[in-house]
Amino acid sequence: MDIGERKCSDPAFTLSVARTLVQISASLEQCAAAQLGLVERLLQFVWAHLEHHMDSVKHLAAQVLTSVVSYCVRLEKTGERSGVQQLLSAVRTLDESRKSLYVGLTALSEQLGPTRLMQEFPGVVESSLRALTSQPVQASVTNFLSLLLGRHMKTQSREVIYNSWVRPALVLATSPGADSSVLQVLDTLLTTAVQNDHTLLEYILSHIERAVDESDMKCVLMLLSVARKCGVTSEDTGDKWKGLSPKSTEPMSRAELQLLLMFLKYNSNAQAPHCRQLMLALLKKTAVTEC
Repeated sequence: MDIGERKCSDPAFTLSVARTLVQISASLEQCAAAQLGLVERLLQFVWAHLEHHMDSVKHLAAQVLTSVVSYCVRLEKTGERSGVQQLLSAVRTLDESRKSLYVGLTALSEQLGPTRLMQEFPGVVESSLRALTSQPVQASVTNFLSLLLGRHMKTQSREVIYNSWVRPALVLATSPGADSSVLQVLDTLLTTAVQNDHTLLEYILSHIERAVDESDMKCVLMLLSVARKCGVTSEDTGDKWKGLSPKSTEPMSRAELQLLLMFLKYNSNAQAPHCRQLMLALLKKTAVTEC
């Protein structure tokens, strides 16, 4: 590490040091005695290089962090808690605008589990969802939230998931800062949640029904996308939400049939893209309805 500090302007040296530290950190598990001094030095390198301009160095620093977190959690199980506390304290000092915060949270969530992480960092889901509006950290935040949600759903009830994830996501979706990229991430997260627990769809459908303000429109459209991707409908609403299913069984209207017949008779080779796509959509609906 001293060599790396002296030669920090040389990318080749920095990369070599990072590779060496990956091997050293991986060997921590074989150490019989606690190596907290080495852990502290390794973390100094990690925090300084998690946002390095070279992607390879960033990835290697993340690997070092993963090994260090795993080692500290193992020590905690034997009664030595100082390593984990040192990690938690360091992550708490990181700013929400830094990628390193979400890389650190990801590493901690893998070893500590979602429940412990959310206890140590109250409001971490809400703050991370808000951070999605910041383009520089959006990818890191998305990775962290996807991992945390997947593990959290395995241990918690529907009500907990709704209050911890669905409700904050809906609040963000209706906010002015939620652009298309944010809505796409929220769409993916909510789809994952509903696919793991179809009963969450009841909350989504009720939110769609309650939406009356124009500002809710983008949120409603996102929720319709989620429901359609999941291909599930609420049993209590009869035919009301049948259109959410990818395979619709609704009969065609008289006007639609007349338009379809007109297309087949006069305009099956229409060159206007809009007209052609409209007719093909009706043909597809006919085929799906009959299948």
